[in-house]
Amino acid sequence: MPLKITAGILFATACLSLYFGAGWLFVVPRFPGESYFTLQRMVYGFGSMLLSVGLLVSVGWAWNRAGTGLTLRKAIGHSFRWAMAAVALFWLVLMVIGGIRQQ
Repeated sequence: MPLKITAGILFATACLSLYFGAGWLFVVPRFPGESYFTLQRMVYGFGSMLLSVGLLVSVGWAWNRAGTGLTLRKAIGHSFRWAMAAVALFWLVLMVIGGIRQQ
């Protein structure tokens, strides 16, 4: 049971890091004329994405060790798919809320 709780906490942290990294990498610059390839954007974006990859591998390993019946490869694949779906759903909800607020 403690391993499943740890996997849940790591998964939430990985999703937050994936969301933060996607925001830094894929959202356009704030000001007109601002360069997209700034050092801050690349460091924070890629650093967060690499952190989330490491955390998701750890989540897959923890799910495998917790006795879920999945192989290590499938557990890691499931963690990546669930994280991408969660972050995509969160971005979609943010876009819908932004569209409603502008009307």
